[in-house]
Amino acid sequence: MSYRGRSSLSVIFERFIDSLKPKHIKTNTKHMGTDYLGNNYYECLPKKLYDSRQQPRRWFKPPNEDLWDRQLPPEWNAWLRMMRKIPPTIEEIEYNRMIENKKQQFSQSIADPNTQTNKQKVHPVSGFPIYDEYKH
Repeated sequence: MSYRGRSSLSVIFERFIDSLKPKHIKTNTKHMGTDYLGNNYYECLPKKLYDSRQQPRRWFKPPNEDLWDRQLPPEWNAWLRMMRKIPPTIEEIEYNRMIENKKQQFSQSIADPNTQTNKQKVHPVSGFPIYDEYKH
């Protein structure tokens, strides 16, 4: 079907010509940012109104081609999966990393048995805790 009076053949011919061009010549590809792991994030907006893609194409390039399968930061992952319209800011990423570090420090302090001041006595047979205030 044609869109706004354009013939299908002209749309097909224009898309064929675009497919022959190298990707770096296309002007609608923008570099959106870089994360702390060195990954570069790109976005390619739909070219024209008759383009069948409604959403932009988004992808990332790792610093080394062998590192494509490592975990991405959650803010950039949400942007890649179209859950966010705008890419994350540096301040937002730093704030989320600070909260993550605090959570890790807190979980390590809870898990470390040396930091506990009240060590509970445990019954040797049943494994239940023994409380001095409930002894007869």
